[in-house]
Amino acid sequence: MSSVLRHSLRFPRSSAFLHSSSYSTQPSSKKECSQPGRVGPRDGLQNEKGSVIPVDTKVDLIERLVKAGVRNVEAGSFVSPKWVPQMGGTQDVLRKIRRVPGVHYAVLVPNSRGLDDLIHLLDSHPTSPPLTDEVSVFTAATDAFNKANVNMPVHEHLGKLEGVVRKAAERGLRVRGYVSVVVKCPFSGKVDPKRVREVSKALVDMGCYEVSLGDTVGMARPWEVREVVEEVKREVDVSKLAGHFHDTHGTAIANVLSALASGIRTIDASVGGLGGCPYSPGATGNVSTEDVLYALQGSEYQVQGADGKPVDLDAMIDIGVWINGVLGRETGSKVAPVIAPFSPTGYHVFRSPAAARDLSPSPKRLRGHRGGIRIAIAVRTCTEGTKEGSRRMTTVWKKETYVFDPRPYYPMRVSVGRYTFPDGPGEEEGHTLVFAHGTGFTKESWEPTIEDLLQVGHGREGGKVKEIWSVDAQNHGDSVEMNEEILKRSHAEVFGWEEYGRIIHLFVSQAGSLTSSAGVPTKVDFSRARLVGIGHSMGAASLVLTMGFFPRVKWDRVVLCDLMCMPDTFGKGARDFLVGSAVRRRDVWASREDALGSLKKGRGRWDGRVLTGYVEYGLKEDGKGVTLKCSKEQEAASYRDPVGSRRAYGMLPHFVTRVQTHLIYGAEDDYLPKEVKEDILRIVGGKERLGGWARVPDAGHLVNFLINPTLLLIVPSSKMAASIETIDLLVPAVPASYKTPSAPSSSRISAPHPSGHRTLLPVGQGYVNHLRLSLHHSHNFSSLDKHLQAEADRAAAHHASSSNTQDDLGVGSETEDESILSLDPKEWKKHDYYKVLGLSHLRHKANAEQIKWAHRKKVLKHHPDKKASSTATEAEKKSAFLAGVNLNTNDDAFFKCISKAHEVLSNPEKRRQFDSVDPAFLEAEEELPGEKEAKSKNFDFFKTFTHVFDLYSRFSKAQPVPGLGHNDSTKEEVEGFYDFWYNFDSWRSFEWLDKEVNEGSDSRDDKRYTEKKNKTERARRKKEDIAKVRGLVDLALAVDPRIKRIKQQEKEAREAKKKGLAPGAKPGTKSKKEEEERKKKEEEERSKKEEEEAAARVDAKKAKAAAANAAKKARRQARAAAEAGEGA
Repeated sequence: MSSVLRHSLRFPRSSAFLHSSSYSTQPSSKKECSQPGRVGPRDGLQNEKGSVIPVDTKVDLIERLVKAGVRNVEAGSFVSPKWVPQMGGTQDVLRKIRRVPGVHYAVLVPNSRGLDDLIHLLDSHPTSPPLTDEVSVFTAATDAFNKANVNMPVHEHLGKLEGVVRKAAERGLRVRGYVSVVVKCPFSGKVDPKRVREVSKALVDMGCYEVSLGDTVGMARPWEVREVVEEVKREVDVSKLAGHFHDTHGTAIANVLSALASGIRTIDASVGGLGGCPYSPGATGNVSTEDVLYALQGSEYQVQGADGKPVDLDAMIDIGVWINGVLGRETGSKVAPVIAPFSPTGYHVFRSPAAARDLSPSPKRLRGHRGGIRIAIAVRTCTEGTKEGSRRMTTVWKKETYVFDPRPYYPMRVSVGRYTFPDGPGEEEGHTLVFAHGTGFTKESWEPTIEDLLQVGHGREGGKVKEIWSVDAQNHGDSVEMNEEILKRSHAEVFGWEEYGRIIHLFVSQAGSLTSSAGVPTKVDFSRARLVGIGHSMGAASLVLTMGFFPRVKWDRVVLCDLMCMPDTFGKGARDFLVGSAVRRRDVWASREDALGSLKKGRGRWDGRVLTGYVEYGLKEDGKGVTLKCSKEQEAASYRDPVGSRRAYGMLPHFVTRVQTHLIYGAEDDYLPKEVKEDILRIVGGKERLGGWARVPDAGHLVNFLINPTLLLIVPSSKMAASIETIDLLVPAVPASYKTPSAPSSSRISAPHPSGHRTLLPVGQGYVNHLRLSLHHSHNFSSLDKHLQAEADRAAAHHASSSNTQDDLGVGSETEDESILSLDPKEWKKHDYYKVLGLSHLRHKANAEQIKWAHRKKVLKHHPDKKASSTATEAEKKSAFLAGVNLNTNDDAFFKCISKAHEVLSNPEKRRQFDSVDPAFLEAEEELPGEKEAKSKNFDFFKTFTHVFDLYSRFSKAQPVPGLGHNDSTKEEVEGFYDFWYNFDSWRSFEWLDKEVNEGSDSRDDKRYTEKKNKTERARRKKEDIAKVRGLVDLALAVDPRIKRIKQQEKEAREAKKKGLAPGAKPGTKSKKEEEERKKKEEEERSKKEEEEAAARVDAKKAKAAAANAAKKARRQARAAAEAGEGA
């Protein structure tokens, strides 16, 4: 099972449809994909190691996926629990699922036995709707993989599946087919696309409504996927095809996009990236549903779930984090750790107390309280110059503008402003402020606030500012011109707030270059800076979203002004309103003065400096006057982001536990309803969880442009001004179980004090240690250390056992008999190195990772030091050490064999030489069929020679090697097979059998003689090997039943030609000559008849003309007679 629930992304032809197990799309202009969640519960879980996953967990997983919108789910498999333990209990899963109308709960039936078990279940538990209405069957594109999986070649397996599909159809069950290893096979290498086409067509012809093409090993490249799909489409309608990709080499998403471009509209995916294949060593899980959904956001493909509701990416991420947490590991999705780094605690399985403590707030956040320091926010209303905005402060500061370029980490650049002070504080004591603006504004919109801040707070003890930075968003201010092409190409419709959060994160993390306006490179070190983030609206949400990127920004604190984050309940209405306002707004003015006069209307309460700065920095010349730097289309694109606000809303409760957060809202509920602000307080746990909370009178969403709220960073409580509202940082109350010890213990915390008993302050690391002692009922640190050590040992043992089952790749655990353990290292050329490392079940199919793991396990087991220490007693070790005796002498031999085996098998050239004379191959070579056996009555030609040619195909330089085929193979296929083997080019060499030069001999003549002799022997063995292969091909050709059939057909064709019969004509039919004579006679008769008819027509025409002439002559005579009578 490749991911706990496998979904499929299905895209209908008319409007691409991402069928995430049943997701569809609304807009007809979008293409739909479907089924991104189908295979999780079956394909995703079947390969899990360790204890069997409970039935209730599987049911919970399925129901969560269906709730998220999945319409097609593979709920399990009817296979023997002996071979796939995790699929045990599938019947119970089907019985317990609460069915949702319109959802298909499919099960895998690998053979007729599995189908019989399913039918028995359906008969014994009749329900409406039935427990399931769909089954899945599978096969492979190569014989080698199919033999490893079901122990039979493909043609034989297809014959058995035909009966399964027919029986399922009779029961009214629809059938889906799977074809494994459609691009590359772990045993046979590159797969011929024609072979995939043949197998897919066979599945469709037998009745499968859909065939899923699987890149089982995850090694396919996008162009290879396109090649396979185009080949299969020649005989199978693309609407009946699906894609199934694993992410072993990180190309799964690219392969998904390639499949979609080729016309496929169904993609199998697995929530959390779970899965793998027990018969494909090293293959990772299916492509993650979350990654596919994220990759398709904003593209021409769209995913919708059941009932036409959109699929919730966040919900799928939560499911992936949850199920991976149940399995005791991190999610396999690449998107989830970035989008949702703070998974709910309930989703995490703690392996040790230390892991649980990591989620607790750091004690460092409590230190300020002990020194009498309080956190304060100063809200100050500017009364002078608010109309015209011309007032300047006396504080001297210097402004510089830079370009931050994070390429190649990120494609877009931004403009940043820096404000420094000649008399600023030192590195250790000053704060670094980072400002982020709201939608439609620029980095300079914060300058009036910066002026007021410096006037109020600069120079106060504990509140000093080292420097200030203000960052433009990528599609705002001076950044627009640098990113114009990228914005048109990738962000014309939607600009995500996460993009702003990402660029702030990259800037503070120093992941890029910084260049001044004069082109001078500049370096700034934020690693030791005391960072304070200040943001408004979108900028405030972006500061929260910075926590979604790694490494996390170490904010000292943040101030969020009218934070624009909310759930979807409120978000859609607000988005529509803001998008409409942006699209309809005025964006062109004749001059800056005209723009200032126009903008003043309706903005009487704005600070005049903000309006002046907006006109100066937010507009640009365009030839017709001035226009917005951030176009109204880009402003609407920022408002149109459906994810940023919602994601910040989800992260905020975790964010406030890690960063001291101050929230400032306007008292007027204009853009943000009162319910949103109350909801924010609710999800963060109340005002006591915040560093500060304020509602500013006579202000709304644009609070920072109306009254310039200013923060006073850290001010000693004894020096606070009267106008500053102070809010103490609360610490957790002392647990009720805590009691003051009645008598001093050995702990330093409770040591006697000269003035009597000393009360422990409820803060700091000492207090935390005391709580641990109390909770564990210990009275001193020694007992606590013992407890923690026991917990650490238990966790380490658990981790070791789980890692062994998950990471050893199933190698190195074969039984070691005496013949292996007693090998002589000097006879190293006679050893079976695969057997030495416990790889005899894989041999030449073992990959480098498996060889590494097998060697590691053998070393851990047989290292001489480890063996001696495990068998000798302490007394024996001590006496041996004093006597200078090495206890490991007798254990060195086999360890040397292990080292030599690793040396040979990890070196490609040496391994190739060893594989040429592989002991297992030489044994199999002794059992090759002879002429007498091949011509016997009961000889199975296809079974025997398929094995023979598979045995030698490993040595072929040309790949892939054509298979032997089956009894119905065409003449062309048979001729192609024998042509290949009669021209077989083998890479097999025999250097491994070379005779070594006598040890200690320095004679060049000896070396030359030995080399010449070895060369001669290699040539002889190579010649014998070629002759042996040619002999096998001759023998196969002599007894091949297809040759007799082909010759008979050719003979019949020759006889038919000799008799004048058409090829394939039955005896007794007319010859070709007779047929030609008949046709000639008919043609002559037809010609004669036509001539007679033509002559008759001519005669009739002449008779008609003669009659006409006679009538004309009679008329003339009559006229003449009449004229003669009148004259008389």
